[in-house]
Amino acid sequence: MTLARHTGVALLVAVVLLILTVRLSPFRDFQIAEVAAYATAIAGLTYLIGLSGQVSIGHGAFMAIGAYIAAVIGLHQHWPLELIFLASTVAAAVAGGIVGVAAARLRGPYLAGATLMLAVALPSLANRYAGLLGGDQGLSFSVTTPAFLGVTFTPTLFINEENYANPGGAEAISAILRQVGR
Repeated sequence: MTLARHTGVALLVAVVLLILTVRLSPFRDFQIAEVAAYATAIAGLTYLIGLSGQVSIGHGAFMAIGAYIAAVIGLHQHWPLELIFLASTVAAAVAGGIVGVAAARLRGPYLAGATLMLAVALPSLANRYAGLLGGDQGLSFSVTTPAFLGVTFTPTLFINEENYANPGGAEAISAILRQVGR
């Protein structure tokens, strides 16, 4: 499929999900959002492990960094939802960039070990700073849906892995890996 078809399918699925969130109960909205979160995590792992052959165990830690940033900003700063999403995405990307630069020369079990260290260390930081991060129970906050999305909208995300899983993308990753000496 071409990029235009994939974009069309993604837009069609987004419209269907939007219609479903209006017609379904809040519990079903919650389930759709959970499936979207898992799809995001799976797409990231498929892209990293399946296409580039790298073993990374730290994806959960980067998702946790973004989630903690969103919760802390939402609870203490009361920013609009759009800015919370933007700030948490940037924070997770910056953390990923820092770890990526530090682990750029690692491969195989060494990369897995470095990212495992991050996944193991992050929960202990939440316990160390329990007053800010909620300890082992984490943080929870309610989100007010932006008015332009309607009252019953539940944020969901549709990832189309096939846009990334093309031969050109795999060749680009292989070329990058050859450049760093892997």
